[in-house]
Amino acid sequence: MAKVVMSFDSYESIDGYEGKSAIGMARSIPGVSAVKVYRASASPRYSVELDADDEKVEDVQKAIESTIAPYRGYLSNWTLRVLREMKM
Repeated sequence: MAKVVMSFDSYESIDGYEGKSAIGMARSIPGVSAVKVYRASASPRYSVELDADDEKVEDVQKAIESTIAPYRGYLSNWTLRVLREMKM
């Protein structure tokens, strides 16, 4: 299981209809088992964490990028990272 983490600042609040709709789309991406949304005290203000099957991570990344594309004008400091747990 990998974590796909998207961080960004938004010119609009993400707890409105548009933001909730985008989060709903993220939940429906094949290979995603959970979605969590965080609001930070500093920039970037928001983070969205998706649990993704290891074999689906690249597909999940592409789906996120295409889902976010229409909203890019409302976002700044946008990053997308994949985190994998280290066995130590």
